[in-house]
Amino acid sequence: MKKEIRQLAEILSGEKVSNLVVIAARPSIGKTLLSLHLTHHFIMEGKATAYFSLKLPNNRLMDYLLSINTNIEVEKIKQGRLSAKELSKLTEASSNLSRLPLSIHDGNTFSLKTIKEKALELKNTTGLDILFIDYLQLLRGSAKCNSRQEEITSILSELRAIAEELTVSIILLSQLSRSVEEKADKRPEVNDLLEIGQVEPYADKIIFLYSDAYYSSKPSETSSTEIIIAKDINGKPIKIIIDDL
Repeated sequence: MKKEIRQLAEILSGEKVSNLVVIAARPSIGKTLLSLHLTHHFIMEGKATAYFSLKLPNNRLMDYLLSINTNIEVEKIKQGRLSAKELSKLTEASSNLSRLPLSIHDGNTFSLKTIKEKALELKNTTGLDILFIDYLQLLRGSAKCNSRQEEITSILSELRAIAEELTVSIILLSQLSRSVEEKADKRPEVNDLLEIGQVEPYADKIIFLYSDAYYSSKPSETSSTEIIIAKDINGKPIKIIIDDL
């Protein structure tokens, strides 16, 4: 496991159990992949984790988790281009992962009401420590609102309440608008979330992802991603650099 993932996981765990963490970035920088690295870390530690995906189906998520667990390239897993040794390794990893405290829920019509009901059921049966949601812009709120901005602010308020009520950490992925690309320095800042809604007042931690390679016209064999912890009520803002996320 990459030491940077371990470092970030420790920061997210923190002292406060009921957290609302927002991980935001432009599309295709690596939000989902980072969340799955964190998911793998948490379940390997025995933390009961639920992953609600409004983006990728269950089988695709499992491909990535198996890749993380075995270090076999995800494309090889998806296409089934595996040696006998790799297939054996993958079969064993699949069996091991099935015994870990992970619950995956996929679909593109999740409402907050549905997520809360399922989270409450998990909390009362198998237990629940961490809840991932991928991603904010695809969620439907419970309240009637005059604008999408108002609805997202309402969603964040409800998620904050769910985290407190169920004593869980919610890690919410979010896309950033294109306006961040109009800045000279395209690294996201907390103010860049204002176009989405009132995120900052409800989030205990706000994390941005940034990569120079995302904006470069020159292909590169390796690239690094900056994990920018812009807000942390339990600590100071810091930056973690991770290679080849």
